[in-house]
Amino acid sequence: PSEDITFELSSGDLSKMKRASAVIGAPDMVLENTDEPFKSILNAIDKKNDTANNYSLDVDAEGNGEYNFFFKVENLKLLPTNYDVNVSSKNISHFKSQAGNAVEYWIALEPESSYSE
Repeated sequence: PSEDITFELSSGDLSKMKRASAVIGAPDMVLENTDEPFKSILNAIDKKNDTANNYSLDVDAEGNGEYNFFFKVENLKLLPTNYDVNVSSKNISHFKSQAGNAVEYWIALEPESSYSE
């Protein structure tokens, strides 16, 4: 499918997100755009509880439009390495290792994900 949004996710940032999700009990992660060009936020949240704690990381994302891409943290059982991440508005993401060891994951997004150009 098309690659609407791309960003890099370091091994350290992935580890921080997973640890924070476990500590605060956040089962979801959302990639959302900000008003700044090429800036997005990766949030560990509980989308069913607006008052729950969350954890955020800034990411440099390339792509246009308004978007909220939801992942289940339990689906992010990835090897610890740096990844190039491509996200499609067709509710699929592609995590490809930067190490050249041919590690790739295709991870489905949650149905609540939204994208508009």
